[in-house]
Amino acid sequence: MVICDHSHFMEYALREARTAFDELEIPIGAVVVKDGRIIGRGHNRMEMLKDATAHAEIMAITSAAEIIGDWRLEDCLLYSTIEPCAMCAGAAVLSRIKTIVYGAKDSRFGACGSIFEIPTEKRLNHRIEVISGVMEKESLELIQLFFQEIRKKRRRKMSKYKVDINRILIRPLYYGLLMNIFVPVLVLGAVYYFDHSGAGDTLQPGGDLNYMFWALLAVAIVDGVIAIAFKQKRFFMPMIRSQETFAEDLAKGVFSESLICYALSGAIAIYGLVFYLMGGNFLSLFLFVFISFIAFQFVRPRYGFLEKVLAAQEKMADEGRFLQSRN
Repeated sequence: MVICDHSHFMEYALREARTAFDELEIPIGAVVVKDGRIIGRGHNRMEMLKDATAHAEIMAITSAAEIIGDWRLEDCLLYSTIEPCAMCAGAAVLSRIKTIVYGAKDSRFGACGSIFEIPTEKRLNHRIEVISGVMEKESLELIQLFFQEIRKKRRRKMSKYKVDINRILIRPLYYGLLMNIFVPVLVLGAVYYFDHSGAGDTLQPGGDLNYMFWALLAVAIVDGVIAIAFKQKRFFMPMIRSQETFAEDLAKGVFSESLICYALSGAIAIYGLVFYLMGGNFLSLFLFVFISFIAFQFVRPRYGFLEKVLAAQEKMADEGRFLQSRN
């Protein structure tokens, strides 16, 4: 019978969540109930208000406080379709909410048992009864449907020229891992073995290595900056030869430009090897390889970056700006 009563008010919270869905907000809804009457309603409005605190529970608590003219919501129940986060659970404690009733658990941010247990924390001056699992299936299905729709819209947006960004990323990523991770690590391993096997005793430092180290380090940093600047410029220049070959040309362009970026960032590790062969030590080589790793993380194309590249290439193709126009 209790579950039935809670389901009645949770249905109103779900209505708020559906409103959020229609507004393209993450569909979470909440209501505040006192004496069997709803005194506060709210749904996610983060995107609309550009406010990270505009969660459904906060909106409902604020609405209820305005209705009764008091921030103390004693003997009130807070219904939320999803387990409240730390901020919302904290607001419920401060508002003296009597009971929190929620639908589906939130394994990432839930603060009513999933990650934290703020409502029942004994060190706080107010504790809240927590009831979970009320209309859990309906609450979870609405969230899942929302993100499915988001993914469909993204795929529709990206499918004008039938481009699969993940497939485009695979080949450059493999070559990047080979050039900037696998080979430098092999070099480090070989040098480490060379140092500890005694064969390195024949190397004689030549000249002033201190000046040489700082000179090569400066060149390495400049090299990394050039690689990053190259990525930001070249990927947004025309890569497409014709609309009919859009996907193929994009894949080739991304691959060729990525190789240049990888060569620039990989050269940093080569500077370290050169310094080592001139008489430097293993730690100096390790520093150059580490800087190379960092540069690689900045220059390698990622999914979000390629979405922007794709949008730019589509725009240029629609405007008739093709690769041969640069000649």
